Amino acid sequence: MTPPDAPRPSRPPPPGGWDRGLVAAAGLVVVMSPLVALSRPLWPAEIPITLIPLLVGLALVLGLWLALLRHGWAAAVMLGFGAVDLGVMLAAVGPPTLPGPPVASCAHPLRVVTLNVLYAAGDWDRQEAYLRSGGFDLVLMQEIFSDGYWKGRLKGLESTFPHQVTLRESDSVILSRTPLEPLPPDLAGHRALTEPVLAKVPAIAAMTSVAGRDVLVVSAHMPSPKNPAAYDSRTEALARLGDLLAAHEGPAIVGGDFNGVAWSPPVAAFREAAGLRHPDWGPLPIATRPAWLPVAGAQIDYIWPSAAHFTAVQRAGPDVGSDHLPVEADVCLVN
Repeated sequence: MTPPDAPRPSRPPPPGGWDRGLVAAAGLVVVMSPLVALSRPLWPAEIPITLIPLLVGLALVLGLWLALLRHGWAAAVMLGFGAVDLGVMLAAVGPPTLPGPPVASCAHPLRVVTLNVLYAAGDWDRQEAYLRSGGFDLVLMQEIFSDGYWKGRLKGLESTFPHQVTLRESDSVILSRTPLEPLPPDLAGHRALTEPVLAKVPAIAAMTSVAGRDVLVVSAHMPSPKNPAAYDSRTEALARLGDLLAAHEGPAIVGGDFNGVAWSPPVAAFREAAGLRHPDWGPLPIATRPAWLPVAGAQIDYIWPSAAHFTAVQRAGPDVGSDHLPVEADVCLVN
């Protein structure tokens, strides 16, 4: 029996030494980095912002690890910053659709696909077979030039998509089962569709008809922000395209390779200015690049219809021999 005046044994300290503390501190800095980056939307900030989905997972793992080590406050801080990162992402793309993939809100949606084909290095035979068999009404493609090589390949798709729009100064293409018409004069000469950015026009456009309504269709390929000049060029190209869409009061469907995640400040500002809807995306985030990393990659390819006129659901398509996965969307006209 322990005497009454004997000192009580002290509670053992939580396990873990300075090395574990260093890991936790480094993890916290990494998890916090997107929030710092969002406050200063400059070129280097694009990296941690793009990695937010992975950093949310890292925060969860480190938070649980710290909780098991009985570092309660540290675990709470880690999980708190992870939750803030998750909130940044969901504010841009909306909540997940649970418990399964989303379903179109109409019986006969317009089926749209966007695909960056990886220039001539892509597997065109697989891509052509995919486009022919996918039941798509509208196809938006990037990294296709109006030269002899691609003219022959696009001609091979004319039996499925007889209506095609290309532009010599652009690497974007629009293919359709139904007629594509020229733009009205107030849009045709807009600088977003005529002035090159980093040596090419970043977007092309045409008009089509959906359920009797005239709809503006845009296929875009924004510069990759691989250096400060390219980052600024992408921001400028997005602003120009946003001006074009803001000037168009009717329905619009915009798709392509935007070389940025939806919560990147320039991309988010463009979508807000243009009044575009991010389609429902299912229980798990969509990743389109790199194609070989469909879970931990990033979605930089999108189909965005005008929020005032359409509802839409989206999914990533299969690997068809490009460094991007296609994005498929079922789009329903509601207004």
